[in-house]
Formats: sequence, C-alpha cells, structure tokens
Amino acid sequence: MAIGIILTLITVNCAILGVSLFMILRDYDFLATLAFSFGAGLGWLLAITAMSGLRKYLVLSKPARLLGEAGVTLVLAGIMSLAFLGFTGMLSG
Repeated sequence: MAIGIILTLITVNCAILGVSLFMILRDYDFLATLAFSFGAGLGWLLAITAMSGLRKYLVLSKPARLLGEAGVTLVLAGIMSLAFLGFTGMLSG
C-alpha cells in the first residue's frame, strides 16, 4: 500500500476530529452544529480540490521539477494556508 494513501486518510481523520472537538468546546446547538459541519466540509472540499489541481499543474511544470513532488506539495500547502488565513475573522462582528 502506498504511503500517500495512508497520509491522506490520517489527515482527513484529524480534520473530522478537530471539527467535532471544536463544536463540543463551543457548545453549539443542533442547527449551529449542522451549519458549521456543512461549512467545514465544503471548505475542506474546496481546499483539497484546489490543492490537487494546482499540485498536478505544478508537478508537470519545468521550474518545479527540481523540488520534486514532495517539495511542490509543501510549498503549495504553505501558500494555500496563507491564502485561507486571509478569510480569518471575515464574518465576525
């Protein structure tokens, strides 16, 4: 079995556990939990889809070949985390 599949499963399980613990700590009611879960799932889908598309494009590009697949993935994860950090506090009062 490829290690990439195992790492993906571990990451998804950590994200699900993190969302569950976040809702328990915030003491959300049922509707808030449902809305937050749907939003978190939609955000995760957006992030993973964008990362896989950009990664496939960058791995095949000429300058990124020197980094290798792992290097491209790490650089892309850093750039995407900075981009999503810009959404922090967007809906707060």
